[in-house]
Amino acid sequence: DWSSDVCSSDLSLTVFLIAWRSTGRALAGYVAVVVLLANPNLLYLQSSGMTEPLSIAVLCVQAYAMMRWVHRQSVGDLLLLAVITATGVSIRYDGWFVSVVITAIVIAVTLTQWRNEERATANGITVFAGSAFVMGLWFFYNWLIFGNPLEFQNGALAPATQAAELGTIGATKWHLVTSTYTYITAVYENLGPIVVGLGVVTIVWATVSRFHDSAIWALLVLGAAAAFNIVSLVLGQSTILTAYTEPPGNLNIRYGIQALPMVATACGLVVGATRGRILRRLIAVAIVLTIGAQTVLNVMQGPASIRTLAEATRDHATIQGAIDAANWYRDHRAPEDVGLSYTLATSESARFFMHGRTPIRSFVTENNAGIWKQAMEDPGKYVDWLVIPPTFPGRNDPVRGLLTNGELVTQTARFKRVEAVSGWVVVQVVPSAERSNWNTTVPVPAPKYLNVAPRPAAMLACRFACAFLNSCRKPFSMMFVSFRL
Repeated sequence: DWSSDVCSSDLSLTVFLIAWRSTGRALAGYVAVVVLLANPNLLYLQSSGMTEPLSIAVLCVQAYAMMRWVHRQSVGDLLLLAVITATGVSIRYDGWFVSVVITAIVIAVTLTQWRNEERATANGITVFAGSAFVMGLWFFYNWLIFGNPLEFQNGALAPATQAAELGTIGATKWHLVTSTYTYITAVYENLGPIVVGLGVVTIVWATVSRFHDSAIWALLVLGAAAAFNIVSLVLGQSTILTAYTEPPGNLNIRYGIQALPMVATACGLVVGATRGRILRRLIAVAIVLTIGAQTVLNVMQGPASIRTLAEATRDHATIQGAIDAANWYRDHRAPEDVGLSYTLATSESARFFMHGRTPIRSFVTENNAGIWKQAMEDPGKYVDWLVIPPTFPGRNDPVRGLLTNGELVTQTARFKRVEAVSGWVVVQVVPSAERSNWNTTVPVPAPKYLNVAPRPAAMLACRFACAFLNSCRKPFSMMFVSFRL
């Protein structure tokens, strides 16, 4: 969509600006843009609805704003950096870590240049205040919706919980070397072997040749996003599976693309830092030819070289199975039950929801907190259907655990029918005795979060406001961060 196009333009512009303004040579900026836009994985992500393109674009703006503040030391640049940093926090958890790194750099640079602790403290607070406010809003949002301010960290859909279910958390948790190796393999699969080698050389070269330049701080900010992925692996808060990990797989490989802006910027800085017009142009040509070699290799490998695309299409058979199962469910559900009957399923059945033409409020999932636990304990009392997706290695669907030879383990109800459709299992539940006495002319009460009374109008208004801001933050963020450049 147009917002992805804005992200792509913003990303190219800021990488160009970092390389050009730090070296004074436009050739450096052009080389950085070529390295950036020649990557097929980034180009594919630009066409998807993932948040990585927006996150990377804002990260590059943060790096440019940091370089600009270090060079000029103006209050306006510091405030711009603070706003951009808070914007990054609102997009992905990478931004949380980057905000801490940016705050630390601001304090360190202020202490080094001004030798004034009060000024350093004031600058640090100025930069981090907006980020802290956004973080507080996220905690409040989780408390408001789920009743747990740390739901994003320890809830049913938290990355750490999913990693534990997949059985991959033990391979990297508290293992720095293994976590670093895992992320490097993700970078390798996204950038390719030739570009990875080029990146190692240029990053070291740029760091040594421009150690006292403001551009080095921009390079450090760009590297913070990649470092965050290693930290999250060490803490057991993330999972990455590549062809080189144990176990091998294809999961979250796209995280490796976060290292691309740092490599592209380093290539531009190397070109710009080279003295002598002829030598500088020769190095620029060598870098472009190296990128061309990687492109030829990608073409020879075909679609398999776009690892992010392979990750996105690995569940194609599951998607078609979900459509088939949803069609069966829609055809065998009584028309009068639409919006009145409730279905127990995990969030893994999201594709089923989309194709079942049933209001999303009629599905009881892990997000429904208290009612989810009650429905798992006594399905016949709370739901009319069970939906169970196909099994795959490492994932045990909790709803599947209710089945034992066609009966509910809880023995509170039996089934009217059990239908297997393209690997999916759709089960119609016989209501329990308590529920069968309900007046069928009265709609079944909708499940409420934590099984409590409806919230006041003010809290509901807050929920609508959060949803609206979440829906428009992508285009708004890009328009806001671009107008000052």
